Parts: sequence; C-alpha cells; structure tokens
Amino acid sequence: MLSKNDIKLIRSLTQGKYRKKHSLFIVEGGKIIREFHKHGTEFERLFYLDGAEIPEGLNGEVIKAKELGQISQLSTPNDSLALIKLPDQNRVEVKKVGKKLMLACEKVQDPGNMGTIIRIADWFGIDDLVCSPDCADVYSGKVVQASMGSLARVRVSYQDLTELINALKAEDKTYPIVTSSLKGQNIFSSNLPERGMVVLGNESKGVSGKIQDRSDLLLKIPSFGGAESLNVAVSAGIILAEFRRRS
Repeated sequence: MLSKNDIKLIRSLTQGKYRKKHSLFIVEGGKIIREFHKHGTEFERLFYLDGAEIPEGLNGEVIKAKELGQISQLSTPNDSLALIKLPDQNRVEVKKVGKKLMLACEKVQDPGNMGTIIRIADWFGIDDLVCSPDCADVYSGKVVQASMGSLARVRVSYQDLTELINALKAEDKTYPIVTSSLKGQNIFSSNLPERGMVVLGNESKGVSGKIQDRSDLLLKIPSFGGAESLNVAVSAGIILAEFRRRS
C-alpha cells in the first residue's frame, strides 16, 4: 500500500525542481521499464499491478489500480511505474569526440519533439545528444514516454552550445559543425562529412544566428510542396538518415 508520503513524493516529480532535489524521475509502462533495466539503470522503487510483466531480478511492490491512478502521470495509467535515479550530468569530452557524429538541440522546447528526437538519435546510432540549457527537460514525463526507452541508451548533456563549439574547435579545428537552416545548401546534393555535430533549432525560430555563424556547413531539406516548415523531429530523422546513407 502506498503511504501519503509516497504519493506526495511521486506527484512532486512532475516538477523539474523536485526531480533534481530527489535525484529521481518517473518511468511508466513495462516496455520502457524493461529498456532501462536492460541497460543497468539504477532503480529506486518499482510499483506494479498484479499480473504485470516485470523484468527478472527487479524487486517491486504490488499496488492496486486505484493507487497507480493516484501517482501516474498518464491519462490512462499503464500497469507499472518506476522511480529511477537521475544519471550524473556529464558533459561532452571533446578529447574523445574523434570521428563521432553527434546531435545537438538549441531551444527545442516541446517535450514530444524532444522525446522523438532521442528515439531517432538512438535509431541512427547517435551516442551523444547535447541540449542547450533552455531545451525541454529530458527527464520530464512526456519526454521519457515519447523516447520509448531510447533515453536509456542516448547520453544527454546540457551545455552552452557556443562554448562547446569553441572547445571542439580548439581541440580539432577540422571537426565539422553542421547546422539545419533554411539558408543552407540542399542536403541531398551537398558533400556531407563523415563526422561532426549536427545542430537543430527551436520549433519556430530555428537555429540562432550566433550558432549559424560558427557553423562550417548549413543544410536545408528542400520542399516539394506548399508547407512552410518541417517539424524539428522529422527534420532530425531526414538529416540523420542522409548522413548514415552516405557513410
């Protein structure tokens, strides 16, 4: 049975300041919980309904559907909910970037977009996602659920992108910074580097001028119809697919 303190704590984790205070975030649903468990994530507590499929070796507490409804962030609660330890907030180690292709987001603020970008990064084998400090919190419920477990595999760091670019260039001046921009070259007819950091921008404003000015290559996805713009997560998928197709 859940205590009043349990309910109060879990409900508080919908807010970023309490996630940081308690170093915990919420994951819901057996599939996503299994993904985190498979990758050695540290679990604090696990609550589940009788009959739910729980990963072998993971201890938890059976609760009633009414109790799960009191702590779930979902409009229709799943069969299980876990409290997971927040990982250490690592920064990109510029000396180890080498031939990596990385992804960066500047002011991407919609949680659904952020979660989908994490899932896309995972699909295309991107190990590191760098977010500017004003991006959506990847440990919020909507981002975690939208990532469908990919957050367990993709390393996310929050850093000032201008400072990171400067550090990358100081370490290796040939390391490419590639930015999505409507002013850029057609991605399908451009020469693409095998490595680099691909930068995506805010849903309405795109990538800032200061980041574009520090970029080695500006790329655009050409339009064949009448839409004014592409969703940022869709853009991420198209850009990464083209990079991987060429590699």
